[in-house]
Amino acid sequence: AGDAAGGAASSAAKNRKDTPEMLHNKVFVGGLPLHIDREELGQHFSQFGKVVDAIVMMDPTHRRSRGFGFVTFEAGSGGAQKAMESQPHSIQNKYVEIKLAQPKET
Repeated sequence: AGDAAGGAASSAAKNRKDTPEMLHNKVFVGGLPLHIDREELGQHFSQFGKVVDAIVMMDPTHRRSRGFGFVTFEAGSGGAQKAMESQPHSIQNKYVEIKLAQPKET
């Protein structure tokens, strides 16, 4: 009986698109050094799992880092959880804060 329930749940999950936030594959990284780029951010977090996306949020007016970003890990890698368990993180000699990313309110 357990297999049938599991199968129904997994087929329902395939019908709707789960976001990285819903799957807990994405982390928010705050307090970033101002001169870090997405490659360095992704490289730092690749030690915890395969990184599929890393982004540093930029101020469009001043063309500089807003001091935070997001890292998305491959689904099922457990990278976000490993990164959370490995705190504190220091990037370019600066401690950064990480949290699981929350889905945007619709």
